[in-house]
Amino acid sequence: AKHIVNLHRNQQKAVEVEFTKEELQLYVRYARTLKPKISEESKKVFVEHYRKLRQNDMAGSAKSSYRITVRQLESMIRLSEAIARLHLEEKILPKHVHEA
Repeated sequence: AKHIVNLHRNQQKAVEVEFTKEELQLYVRYARTLKPKISEESKKVFVEHYRKLRQNDMAGSAKSSYRITVRQLESMIRLSEAIARLHLEEKILPKHVHEA
């Protein structure tokens, strides 16, 4: 929200861009070629986050039905991959998992 408000307050600065259109296209093209792999540390973080989500889900409702499924874990992995690509990283790091 702060970012949006600041954009409206400083409209002139918001229009100024640091990169050319071609530079941005080149960056996106390169980022798409990366296929980040999950590091061992990140694997542990995925498991821990998923376990916490499942435990919190069980505590909130009936024990027989889980609303947090493997699909959420897969989504976390995809988001972490995208964040790693954004940072042009070859490996998914724990900081990417935390952000996802």
